[in-house]
Amino acid sequence: MEQMNLPTEGQEMVRVSKAMQAISHPLRLKIIGAVGGKEKMVTHIMEEVGSSQSNVSQHVEVLRKAGILQSRREQNRIYCSVADKSVLKILSNAKECFCGTTAMAH
Repeated sequence: MEQMNLPTEGQEMVRVSKAMQAISHPLRLKIIGAVGGKEKMVTHIMEEVGSSQSNVSQHVEVLRKAGILQSRREQNRIYCSVADKSVLKILSNAKECFCGTTAMAH
């Protein structure tokens, strides 16, 4: 059997748990998928995921606090990007495991 490299230490467990909690919501998964490996304006993310500005902003904030997304303001526009690209790999692997396909949207 293949050796698994799973988190076992207290700090590792807390970090992984917080990240998994942050990405566990379906809309947050859609937001991460919409952003992908690019930087996108929140208004474009709203259009892609089909949700309101306030709803998307709340979920972006959860992902930002978890260190999954980062954002920057340019005048009155907010841009988001994935802060930790390993989350894209995690979600791609999850999609492959649970859906039998590879490659996340975008």
